[in-house]
Amino acid sequence: MPFMTCKLGCINTPSPTAASSNIWLGDFNKHHQLWTTPETSDRCWHSNTDLLLHLLADCGMSLSLPPATPTYKSDTHRSWSTIDLVFTNMNLGNRIISCTASHLDHILYADHLPIHTSLNTDILLAECELRHNYRKVNWEKFDAFLHTTLQTILPDTPDIIPASPNVLDDFILKLMDSNRQAIQKHVAKRWWTLKLTLLWKEISKLSHLEFQARNTSFQQYFLDKRNTIIGKSGLKMPMKVISRPQDSDGQATAAFDTALSKAMALADLLFLPHPEVLPALLEINTPDPSPLCFHMPRLHQVLHHIEKAM
Repeated sequence: MPFMTCKLGCINTPSPTAASSNIWLGDFNKHHQLWTTPETSDRCWHSNTDLLLHLLADCGMSLSLPPATPTYKSDTHRSWSTIDLVFTNMNLGNRIISCTASHLDHILYADHLPIHTSLNTDILLAECELRHNYRKVNWEKFDAFLHTTLQTILPDTPDIIPASPNVLDDFILKLMDSNRQAIQKHVAKRWWTLKLTLLWKEISKLSHLEFQARNTSFQQYFLDKRNTIIGKSGLKMPMKVISRPQDSDGQATAAFDTALSKAMALADLLFLPHPEVLPALLEINTPDPSPLCFHMPRLHQVLHHIEKAM
């Protein structure tokens, strides 16, 4: 225990930042009411945990392993205790999926149990603000709206002479507000984002897998998974429309959403249907042609003549 206390005192604890992710794990060999069981509470009086608790508080660390989880079997006391611990800060603690001691993976002749900690490593993308699309702006309508707004908010703009900094600040705020109203009215925002790009790539990948798995049991699985992502994202997949001749009801087009239905529709359009009964061949009474008066050359003879000519 003195050795463990010395090691804790040598830890360099820089001031944590809002974006830092820290995890402390190992055999701390310390007993405390925060993580020990009620049966081993008498050992807490003999375990010096003051330094460890101060370090946890200074670095914003909290216990991720469930309290009272048995991790160590003492041959002296013939009982289990909790001295193998996992501490994380808030940023990393929110990503923990599970943190448990595994009895099934107990190493032979070892008195400590392995602790399995699973983390969610998905990268959180920052929400980017949609930018305005200034390429498709009707500037004549924009100028007319801005001119009307300025006449309403600042009717005496050419004659204004700022008498104080407060008057100047008020004038600038009104000018910026007029410009903001004109932008919101006549300048559209770009609706396509990076998140939609990633979703589109995932949907395209599933569509490719669905095409490769056609006529198998996995085709419907990939199709359902793709449709689930499309439903959650709100995207609308382009539906290819294949024209057909109009029927009696005036139906001119039909939509097909699977590879098999598209192939069958294209086959109906590009290839004539097979006749039910083949027509009888016309009888020709002409005699068979007479055989040729010479024999066709063999392949090796043709190659030999080509080599001689070269």
